[in-house]
Amino acid sequence: MKYHQDIKSEIETRQKSFTSCLDLGQKLLQRRHQAAAEIKEKLQQLTEKRQAMMETWDRRWEWLRLLLEVCQFSRDASVAEAWLIPQEPYLASGDYGHTVDGVEKLLKRHNAFEKSTATWAERFTALQRPTTLELLGTRTPQEEAAQRKATRTVAPQYDVHPGALEEPGSQDEETRAGLISQDLSAPATEDSSLVQEEKTGPAQALEELTEAEQPEVETKADQEEPSAKEPLFKVLQTPVSEIDETATLPAQLDRSHSLQMEGYLVRKHDLEAPNKKASNRSWATLYCVLRRSELAFYKDAKSLALGVPYHGEEPFQLWNALCQVATGYKKKKHVFKLR
Repeated sequence: MKYHQDIKSEIETRQKSFTSCLDLGQKLLQRRHQAAAEIKEKLQQLTEKRQAMMETWDRRWEWLRLLLEVCQFSRDASVAEAWLIPQEPYLASGDYGHTVDGVEKLLKRHNAFEKSTATWAERFTALQRPTTLELLGTRTPQEEAAQRKATRTVAPQYDVHPGALEEPGSQDEETRAGLISQDLSAPATEDSSLVQEEKTGPAQALEELTEAEQPEVETKADQEEPSAKEPLFKVLQTPVSEIDETATLPAQLDRSHSLQMEGYLVRKHDLEAPNKKASNRSWATLYCVLRRSELAFYKDAKSLALGVPYHGEEPFQLWNALCQVATGYKKKKHVFKLR
């Protein structure tokens, strides 16, 4: 029964998708879609299958409840029988006592038996009641039909979008055929206007986006006379390099000064002159910035923002510079020499 309830929970979870499907089908019918007849048939099939599924779930749930009642009856009967078996030897005994003390003991035991029997009286009364399954076996076919009808009446109803489907039998076949033919004979002007609106919307949005990103290109286009048959999408004749520069860089910045790469590196000086070793050859972590053919050093990113180089050093010119991997240096990894 727990697994059956989990199935019910899953069905209720998918109720939203079911309703959305019905709503979508109803909208297509209202728009007089060209496949209105097929859509209507599919919606009817979907609703009928869901109704059949829920009826199957209800029937199985009722059957599980009947089986649960039978299993509970079997359990209670077994417990009652286990209590009765030890009492049978006492009731069948012929010993009524031969002395006063013996008779008094038997009386006390019998009183205790009566008290315990009183506590079990309600359980035995419940076991004497017929189960629902037994009552179903004694009913007539007319009573069973009435019970099934009442079950369908009180069965949970699921929300269906009003107007999504017509009730079966509400209209005859001729009326439904006339409705379908009326849906399929919609004026062509309405469809054409809808298509025109759908096509015009994306084109207008694209033109507005082009105006926002490329004001110079749009200014040139405004000076030209619009043709009578202008296409929806225009091919821009502006070079790619110019577009990229306009979209990514401010106008006041020169492209030659753009940053190509920046980050932290560990550096140390080996030589101050061609044949003179540096006085301070310790490693220092610096913020390096690569601009075209220049490599500049800063203490950190904040110094870069302020434009203060490390120790006032000039940027290192990379033209005709020589870069080699320091294969003989084993103290650090990924070391290279730059001269």
